[in-house]
Amino acid sequence: MKKLIFSLFIFVNFIFAKQVVIVDLWPVPSLLAFITKDANMVLIPKASSNFINNSLLVKFYPQLKNIKSSNNPSLEELLALNADLYICHINDLKICEFLGKSGKEVLKLTINVDNYNSRSALKHWLESLNKYFDIKQISDKLLSNIDEVEKEINLKLYNIKPIKAVALRGYDGNKIMTSTGFVDYLFKKTGATNAFKFNGFNNSYLNLEEFYSLNPDIIYITNFTPLQVEDIMQDKNLQNLKAVKNKKVFKLPLGSYRPTAPSLDLSLILKFLANNNHPELFNYDIKAEFKKHFKEFYDINLSENDLNLIMNPKREAGISK
Repeated sequence: MKKLIFSLFIFVNFIFAKQVVIVDLWPVPSLLAFITKDANMVLIPKASSNFINNSLLVKFYPQLKNIKSSNNPSLEELLALNADLYICHINDLKICEFLGKSGKEVLKLTINVDNYNSRSALKHWLESLNKYFDIKQISDKLLSNIDEVEKEINLKLYNIKPIKAVALRGYDGNKIMTSTGFVDYLFKKTGATNAFKFNGFNNSYLNLEEFYSLNPDIIYITNFTPLQVEDIMQDKNLQNLKAVKNKKVFKLPLGSYRPTAPSLDLSLILKFLANNNHPELFNYDIKAEFKKHFKEFYDINLSENDLNLIMNPKREAGISK
């Protein structure tokens, strides 16, 4: 009887859920999956679909596996879906304006809030989505949690000299692709400076000589690349880098989404980075933190296998095409 009632509940939710199309904003499908049951996503970016199918989401939200995906949907295709809500990047003027003029309900989101501040961008997204979905309670709780962690870490970092860090988004044996934008915020909040930093949200290719000139204390590998720690540690061209010699190369965890974009795991990623940037000050049990977070915010019980997948993401999860 309980199983029947639960199935009926899911069916009713599905029938009355808003049909949603997400254009270009890669993190939003994962965000909606975790915080609302009222979004029936009918089209998402292909890069989002690849993440879903190679992460924890496919286990806990198997209905996401078969969602149609496209990185460049045509305007005709978007109209034909006749969704209740279209979510698009504010810079996609052609798509956003076309949908609006066609009488569609359009939510425009941006990623650049407070100079690519992850917390501010997440707040903007959550507050904007709250106009369409009943998520204010969980949104407030998530943002409050981030604020608490930021403050906790900041207190311990008082008067501490930042280390030099780099976030890799790609490496082909000669050229290195580094990340800035949200990475700058993440490093600044956890006692590091981006060894490669310039204004604006961009990625830059460096050759080996240029990379050696940076000689970072620590290297993080993002989840926008299939690269793993062993690829960097075993590469003969990188053996004399300080971070490699000191075994300070880390792959970022992969929970609700790729953490160098705004994600619901922000407080956990700050703790992970603080641990590695300043192990003399921080000793968070990151697995335990993820387990507690997923239970508290999403009522999801993570198994040991789930936690291992978060801490050791699949190569395929880094393919963002």
